[in-house]
Amino acid sequence: MSQVDEAVLDLTISEASLLADVLGVAVPPGLVDPDDDVAEQTSGVVAPGLVERRILDGEGTVAAPVADLLTVVGCPHLVARAVHEEGGVSEIRSFAVRPEMAVEQRGLPNGLVRFTPFHPGQLVERIMAFVADGHAVVVDDLPHSEPTVSFECPVEVIEQVFSDGSTTDHHSEAERAALLVDVGVDPALALSFVVAAAGVRSTNSVTVLHRPAEQEVVGVDLTWLDAAENGLWLNDPSETNTGWRLVARLSATELAAKLASFLPFGS
Repeated sequence: MSQVDEAVLDLTISEASLLADVLGVAVPPGLVDPDDDVAEQTSGVVAPGLVERRILDGEGTVAAPVADLLTVVGCPHLVARAVHEEGGVSEIRSFAVRPEMAVEQRGLPNGLVRFTPFHPGQLVERIMAFVADGHAVVVDDLPHSEPTVSFECPVEVIEQVFSDGSTTDHHSEAERAALLVDVGVDPALALSFVVAAAGVRSTNSVTVLHRPAEQEVVGVDLTWLDAAENGLWLNDPSETNTGWRLVARLSATELAAKLASFLPFGS
C-alpha cells in the first residue's frame, strides 16, 4: 500500500518542502523554506522517491489526496499550536484547519514529519487527547468537577508560589498560600492552588490563530497546569489588570468548552 492510500502521510522535511513548492503553497509550519538553488538541487534527489511511492507522477503532478492534505496545511483558515511539557520534555503539535478538512502535524523520533487528516469537528478532542499523553478523551462524556473557582493576583506572586524550594511540607505550603491571601485570595482556595502547584504533572498551552474578516487576524492563547488528582488550573493573563494572572480550576469539560469557544466553526 502506498503512502497515498494510508490514513497518515510521513514525509522527510525535504519531501514536504518540495511538494509544497510544486503545489505553490506555504511550507508546513516549523520546516525551513529552502531558497531556489537548494530546492533545485534537492528536487533531483527527492523526487524519484516520491514517484516510487506514487505521491508524485512522472509529469510532476502531486497525487490528489496528498495535494488536498498539503493545501490545508499550506493555506489554512485556522491554525492551532499545542505544547505539552512534562518532566522537562516538550512536545509540539500543529493543527491546520479548513471547513472541509483538518490536518495534525507532528515530528517523529526518526526525523520524519507525520501529517494526519481528520474531520474539523474533532479538533478540540484531538488537542485534549494530545495533552492527556495520548489517552483517548471523549469530551462529551467527561464528568464535571466542583463549580469553577478562580482568583486573580500579580504575576510576581504566582512566580513566588512556583519558586525553587520544597512545597511538600505543611509549613512551606502555608507560607506560599499566605502570599496569595495577602493579595485577597480566599485562604482555602489559596492552599488548594499551592498544593496543586507542588504536584504539577504537565504544563500545556494552545495558541489559535484565524482570520474571521478580510485583513484581520485574531489570536488567542490558553495555558493551563495539569496537577493530576489536584485538577486542571487555567493560568492566563488577566483581562482587567495589567501584570496580573487569572487562575481558575476547570473540569476537563469546561476546558474543552473554552477551547471550542475560540473556533469560528464547529468543533
